[in-house]
Amino acid sequence: MVCVGGVAVASDQGGPALMVPAQYQTIQAAINAASSPSTILVSAGTYAEAINLQGKDVYVLAVSGPSMTVIDSATENDSCVTANSGEPLSACVSGFTLTGGAGKPFPSSYGFDHYGGGVYVGDDSSLCIENCHIVDNGINTGTFAGGVYVGSSGSHVDVRRCLIAHNHAWASGGATLVDSNATMSLERCTVYGNTASSWAFGYQGGVSMANGGDVTLVDCIVWGNDGYQIKAFGGIYGAGTSATCTYSCVEGGFAGTGNIASSPLFVGAAAGDLALQAGSPCVDAGDPASALDPDGTRADMGAFFLDQGSLVTALASTFGAGCGASPLVMLPVGTPVAGASAGVLISNAPTTLGGIAIGFSNTMFGGSPVLPLPLAYLGMPSCELLQSNDVFGLPVTSSATGTLSFSYSIPTTTGLIGSHVYLQAFCYAPGANFLEIIVSNGIDWRVGNQ
Repeated sequence: MVCVGGVAVASDQGGPALMVPAQYQTIQAAINAASSPSTILVSAGTYAEAINLQGKDVYVLAVSGPSMTVIDSATENDSCVTANSGEPLSACVSGFTLTGGAGKPFPSSYGFDHYGGGVYVGDDSSLCIENCHIVDNGINTGTFAGGVYVGSSGSHVDVRRCLIAHNHAWASGGATLVDSNATMSLERCTVYGNTASSWAFGYQGGVSMANGGDVTLVDCIVWGNDGYQIKAFGGIYGAGTSATCTYSCVEGGFAGTGNIASSPLFVGAAAGDLALQAGSPCVDAGDPASALDPDGTRADMGAFFLDQGSLVTALASTFGAGCGASPLVMLPVGTPVAGASAGVLISNAPTTLGGIAIGFSNTMFGGSPVLPLPLAYLGMPSCELLQSNDVFGLPVTSSATGTLSFSYSIPTTTGLIGSHVYLQAFCYAPGANFLEIIVSNGIDWRVGNQ
């Protein structure tokens, strides 16, 4: 066990710990110096290199995780990570973003074929890839397996808790390819948005197999990839292949125990946020025999578990009172769940001219604790301002005589969860008072994620 920045880090290998960049400027330099077994601890940063484990039993750990530690191989014409010298399965790369990989080049009738933009494992070697983001590899070069490739009998790769997204292969396996009697295991991975170009080889943008390759998936999400999500090469190249998939969410469906085909309900896939919404069918839907998620609940499908210890229930309640000869009344319609819509219904409206004001306080206005604020001084007797009026004039629609409605799409901003938003309606009321405006009671929205 070693201590990094006050945090104790233990590796399965034990052995000496080598520090990058404190002791070695590059990850490859640390691998070159390492004995077996060794642990290599990599600090946050972007490392413009491609690494080869050279047959060693090394645990290469990015201590700050994939959001802060990147291996960018855009200038290397190689795979980001290579294991092809007899590495044992205890060899592991953990916690990196792997990007920009061209794939391992091999001469072919096309000049060169490139295999495994993000990860290449071959020649009777094994490797564990865990907690990594394997993204944007093979974009201009990839022929086979833009993301992860394993090939040759006796070779195996374990891919655990990884995001495999937006990788490309011309021929097959935009995300992954297991080839030539090798084996691959995908566990708690999200495979999304990967592409392939060739119908001749079967058009597998997702997970692919060829020439006796065998892949196993459990607790995974395979969604939104070009062409087939899980499929073997076409023609004779598909002989002897197999894919076993259980407790996974696969677009279009895939036979296997516990599998589902419902939308995984990502928080915001278009913006690159592949976390699960609270209502996702992938939550608590993983294999009951799998290890529990860190929050102590049943395993979720995919790389990003929903922390149910931080769930907040959305609430909508009324407060205060409206004014007018027939007081303007506003009632909630639905609750303010992030990523969904909620609204209000306003009754006793004398006209269709009105709107909604939103505030983030029901006590403070203009820096002073004056709410609720009587509006008699404005010529509006019996009316009160109930919220801080931070956003004014949101439009309403008329659904029936005397009735107005308002609907709003609740943002998915993380900092909004658990916060309160206060709504109040106003309406043009000829003759009601000096300003000819009446206001409603207030609605208190507590924004939640369920």
